Amino acid sequence: MNHAIFKSNAYSAVYVNDKETEFQDHKRCSFGEWYEKDGEKIFGNTQSFKTIYETHKNFHTCILEIINLIRSTSSNLLEEKERIIEAFHTVEKESKVLFVSLDTMIAEKSVG
Repeated sequence: MNHAIFKSNAYSAVYVNDKETEFQDHKRCSFGEWYEKDGEKIFGNTQSFKTIYETHKNFHTCILEIINLIRSTSSNLLEEKERIIEAFHTVEKESKVLFVSLDTMIAEKSVG
């Protein structure tokens, strides 16, 4: 759920050209902290747990790229439009993969 809010905040930052909003990287968000601690203990032996890391990292990397574009431009973001749209496409793709992987990870744990 936090990632849906995180993603929504990124869309809002673009919409209003907000250069001040802070976004965490993949290790400092609540999911990243869970992944490194409790997640590893509970789901570390599942195949899906191991694949989630890169998906989660890519999700955050794209959001941070978008935020860096907002901060580095002096325009109204029209010059960066294509890069922003491409990054959001990747964010949406990684978000879907992340949620499918979480469901798969839970299923793997319940079988194993």
